[in-house]
Amino acid sequence: MHELNFPSQINYKIYGHPLHVILDKIGIAAIIFTFIWVLLRSVDFIADALSKKPRYTSDKNSGQLVVFFRDFFKVIIGIIGVLFIIKFCFNQSIGNLFTGLSIVGAALALAARESLENLIASFIIFFDKPFTTGDSLKVNAVSGTVEKIGLRSTRIRTAEKTLVTVPNKQMVDSVVDNLSIRSHSRAEIKIELSVATSTTKIKEFIAQVKKLLLSEKLISRSSKSPTILYHS
Repeated sequence: MHELNFPSQINYKIYGHPLHVILDKIGIAAIIFTFIWVLLRSVDFIADALSKKPRYTSDKNSGQLVVFFRDFFKVIIGIIGVLFIIKFCFNQSIGNLFTGLSIVGAALALAARESLENLIASFIIFFDKPFTTGDSLKVNAVSGTVEKIGLRSTRIRTAEKTLVTVPNKQMVDSVVDNLSIRSHSRAEIKIELSVATSTTKIKEFIAQVKKLLLSEKLISRSSKSPTILYHS
């Protein structure tokens, strides 16, 4: 609002700043917030529209990529919004701001190092695809199903229904055992027999069980045949 059009009777100063200047800055901030809000909602709308397309609903890797880049662009838009507020509401040069930050650059680098490493690791996960959302895996002492892969961490739902958050850098640096893409699954079944069962009956039982297992199409024959052991 121009000073010539602002009533001088109410043009008070607040902390040394004229009221009309403060109102101008509030108006600019409101415009910036509205613009950023529209951009964020647009990103959500586009991501939601893409996620409902058959190409993305049938391929969980593509759907996961949509969620990842949705979050990534929202962070970028948020950072740009903060820079705009600093530039137009506080009259601070962005270049001077980064120059000033270089004074404490070492401290900021240490503080942001882990976040940056996790962000880079998230890109490695998305493009290398050692696992995707919905996979059952084991990493270090954590076993469960991947619920979300974010910009900083991966969330795993365990068998106890707890939600474990693992930093993406740790997911990349650790040995990940992806149980969802294994070719076969090993099963160990124990059957108890009466101590009065004769040796002949036990041998007949073992032969019948082995014959039954070999007749099943789902039993793998590429490695060892089913092994049946008897322990007294």
